[in-house]
Amino acid sequence: IRISQDMILGSSINLQGVSGQNVKIMVDGVPVIGRVGDDIDLSQINLSNIERVEIIEGPMSVNYGTNALGGVINLISRKSQLRRLDLVINSQYESIGTRFLNGQIGFKPGKKWLLRGDLGYNGFEGFNAAPPKDASMERTFQWNPKNSWFANTMLRFNTGEDSHARWNAGFFSETIENLGPIRRPQFKPYAFDEYYHTQRSDQSLAWEGRLSEHFFGQLTAAYNNFERKKESIRLDLETGEQVRIHSEEDTTAFEAFVFRPVIASQFPNSPINFQAGLDFNFEKARGKRFQDNSSGGDFRAAIGDYAAFLAFQYNPTTAMQIQLGARAAYNTKFKAPLVPSFHVKYDLNEHMQFRASYASGFRSPSVKELFFYFVDASHFIVGNPDLKAETSHNFQAIADLQLPQKPDLKLTLTAFYNDIANKIELYDFVEIDGVPV
Repeated sequence: IRISQDMILGSSINLQGVSGQNVKIMVDGVPVIGRVGDDIDLSQINLSNIERVEIIEGPMSVNYGTNALGGVINLISRKSQLRRLDLVINSQYESIGTRFLNGQIGFKPGKKWLLRGDLGYNGFEGFNAAPPKDASMERTFQWNPKNSWFANTMLRFNTGEDSHARWNAGFFSETIENLGPIRRPQFKPYAFDEYYHTQRSDQSLAWEGRLSEHFFGQLTAAYNNFERKKESIRLDLETGEQVRIHSEEDTTAFEAFVFRPVIASQFPNSPINFQAGLDFNFEKARGKRFQDNSSGGDFRAAIGDYAAFLAFQYNPTTAMQIQLGARAAYNTKFKAPLVPSFHVKYDLNEHMQFRASYASGFRSPSVKELFFYFVDASHFIVGNPDLKAETSHNFQAIADLQLPQKPDLKLTLTAFYNDIANKIELYDFVEIDGVPV
């Protein structure tokens, strides 16, 4: 697992050598939208209310569909508390210019109800590893300043002894400053500054619990909205006058709708159990740089993915567990294949276990990869509507050893192999005699 940083695009993650669109990031099972480049900026995800993080390496296309070739990261938020009233305040300051302040409150008006909320601020003043050698660069930073605000609320209602429903809402706002160098410093100095404004809003309704003694169910419906706006300004450094440069500005927005019901069995005395579900995802994109008009209205591109999946777990012995899964999907832009998976776990003894798996993956190109169009003096990014969907094969083998003499020490040996066909990436080219090659 590797995390990298970009001064404008933020942080991104790499799992088993696979990154970008092939790593699916979710909060409580709801995919996070709004990829800048190919990655989700991890710094935009509020972790103050996250209770635990689930990481699954390798293709999970059977359960989670497209964008899960490399793996899945699911952030689980806090959904319970013991006290009637819970209040937490966190603050942090670092010498490099990082400031963080967060407040959380939880209230239980009764046995069945829980209301939680949190509000926070995260600021960064910008950072240079060394002072700029050129005086004209004194306004610039290697790591750009940014300020963000976030708020979340959760309302939970216990519908039964082993079931509950909850409503979650979240909001995030961030501004990144990309200040330009001083131009013509001796005579009427000026600078071109860029500001990147990002807003996220998320809404979800969920229910989970026991349907009967042997069946467990989950139901999730969610709506996510993402907007990123670039603001360009010519700043007169003598008078402070600011002039907007509208030709250099741009707004890109995404909307996503998710509906996901899942049912699972739990028969303790049976060697066979199963999990089955539906997974409906629909995403729209808006912006002058999208060249597809099929979605109508202000939105310029859209893609839908509707699937059903089924997984069986078979325990032939107490030491062996076998799992078979498959996913059938309909994609509005691409023909989706049947995606299978196979997993086996065997306990050699009480201290050592072995796991092996094969999984097939599928990823349809995103609306940006298909229809994005951004050409100016320094960019030439053109989507390709003729792209083929990515497919993959993943093999994994894992051996775990718990040393009897050292109960706190565990040794794990992992081997994996990823094979991705029709890999979608940005292609760099040069022009020779006016012809791109």
